[in-house]
Amino acid sequence: MSTSSEEDYLRAIYEINLTHDAVRSVDVARALDVSKPSVNKARAKLQDLGYVSNTEYGPITLTERGRVRGAELHERYELVKRFLRDVLGVQEETASEEAHGIEHAISDDTAVKFKDFLNQLGDTAHEHGSH
Repeated sequence: MSTSSEEDYLRAIYEINLTHDAVRSVDVARALDVSKPSVNKARAKLQDLGYVSNTEYGPITLTERGRVRGAELHERYELVKRFLRDVLGVQEETASEEAHGIEHAISDDTAVKFKDFLNQLGDTAHEHGSH
């Protein structure tokens, strides 16, 4: 079981990897506004959990398990942010900040319900000709 901090690092690595072939510690540090030593400590913990390859130096490489869990965390964050923004009308920046905290507090079942609700809402909007 990973902590919310470890999940933050894993999601950041996953998201950086969506647009960059190599994920460097400095990229993660910048994304999370933390120090490189903090990233290296988290990297070691993520290695212990089997989420990143066992390399102390060089780019951070997600394992298959890390890619799967990173994708889940990314989707959960995006679902919560979208709900706050699109359903509740929360401003983008506030929705991003608050989704960051909420994503760790909800269960997998609740995340699925968020997804189902937003999909139904999207289907309803398309049926009525709005976007």
